[in-house]
Amino acid sequence: MALPKVIAIVGPTSIGKTAAAIDLAEKYNGEVVTCDSVQVYAQMDIGSAKPTIEERRGIPHHMIDLVPAGGEYNAAQYAVDAAKVIKDILARGKWPIIAGGTGLFLRTLLHGIIEAPEADQALRAELENAEKAEPGYLRRRLMELDPPSAETIIGNNIPRLIRSIEITLLSGKPASLWRAEHAFKEEPFPGTPVIMLDAESTWLHERLTKREQGMVDSGLREEIQNLWQAGVSPEWRVWNALTYRQACDYLKGKIKKEELLPALVNANWAFVRRQRTWFRKEKNVIHIDVTGRPEQAARLIAEAVSL
Repeated sequence: MALPKVIAIVGPTSIGKTAAAIDLAEKYNGEVVTCDSVQVYAQMDIGSAKPTIEERRGIPHHMIDLVPAGGEYNAAQYAVDAAKVIKDILARGKWPIIAGGTGLFLRTLLHGIIEAPEADQALRAELENAEKAEPGYLRRRLMELDPPSAETIIGNNIPRLIRSIEITLLSGKPASLWRAEHAFKEEPFPGTPVIMLDAESTWLHERLTKREQGMVDSGLREEIQNLWQAGVSPEWRVWNALTYRQACDYLKGKIKKEELLPALVNANWAFVRRQRTWFRKEKNVIHIDVTGRPEQAARLIAEAVSL
C-alpha cells in the first residue's frame, strides 16, 4: 500500500466529507485538516456543522477553532497555516487528509497565493462605507473595473469584492489578469488527489433538508443569540455565511419562523450547485457517487486511489 502524500476530500455541503475523512484516518493512521471558512471560528459549531468531540472519535482535527467569533481570517492565512500543519503531520509519520467544502481555501492551499499589492486599509474602509451607504455598490464598481472578476464572485461576498477592486486600483491591472498570470502554479503538495463526493440530487436534497432541520432543532438560533450577547456584532461579516445568514434574518425579524427552514434549504441548495461547478474544475479530481451509501465513502475513496 502506498498512500498519497496528501489527499483532499471535497464536494457539496452535507455530502459526508468529514465522516469519510474520519473513517479513513482511523484505518490509515491519518489526521483531518479541515477546509472550511466558518469552522475556523470558535463557538460557531452548529451552523458550521463542526464535528463534535464524539464524532471525531479521537482523530485529531486541525484548522478549526483558530479565531474567536468576531475575528477575521482569510484564504491567504489558511494557506500558510494549513501548509504548516500538513508538513507537521507528515513529519510525524501520519497521513494528512484535507476535508471540507470551501473551494477558495483549498485552491489557495494547493496552488499558492497571488503576490498582488498588499492591503490598503484606508481604501478598504472607503469601499466598505460606500457599500453601506449604497448596497450593491461594490459589485457595480467591480463590474466597471474588472467584469471577469465580478462574474466569478458568488453573492454579496464583501471581502472578495473589495480585494478585487483593491488589487485593480492599486496596481492598475485587473485582478482577473493577476490571477490568470499566476494561474495558481505554485504547488506545495503536487499531485494531491482531490476526491469529489457527490450524489443524485433528490437524495442529496433530502439529506441537506434533514441536516438544516437538525441545526434548527439543536439550537442554531440560540448559538447566534449567545454570541450577540457576548459582544459579537450582529453586523460581523461572517454572519453572511450560509445558514447563519438565514438564521440571523429570522432573529432580526426579516423572515417568519415558518420561512426559516425553506430559506435555509434554498440557500444551501444554491450553494451546492456552485460547489459542484467549482470542484469539477480542480486538478487531479476524482468523482465518486455516494447516493444512498455515504457510510461507504471511505471504502470507495480507498479503492479510487488504490490503497
